[in-house]
Amino acid sequence: MGVEDAVFMFSTNPGGAPPDGEIMFEIGFDLNSKQYIFDLFPDLHYSVDLVTSEDKQMVVIKLDEYGFKTSGQEVLIFDAEDIQVATQELISLR
Repeated sequence: MGVEDAVFMFSTNPGGAPPDGEIMFEIGFDLNSKQYIFDLFPDLHYSVDLVTSEDKQMVVIKLDEYGFKTSGQEVLIFDAEDIQVATQELISLR
C-alpha cells in the first residue's frame, strides 16, 4: 500500500473532542485505499456511505446503531471498497 492509498483524519478540535454531526471528505474514484479516522467516540458504530457524482466521490460518516465500530482507542478503520453507495445526491455538497 502506497502513501496515496491511505487516508488519515484527525479531529480539528483543539481538545481532540469527537466531531459533532457528519464527517465528509472527498476521495478519488480508485477505491483501493484504507481509511483511518481518529478522535471519534470509542466503541460506537458509524455508518459510512459513498456519495457519488460525475466528477467526485464523497465519504459521509455519522453515528449509527449499525455499521463500522470504532476501537477503544477512538479509531474507525475501513477499506474504501467496503463502503456502501448512498442514494442521496451530491448536488447539495457542491
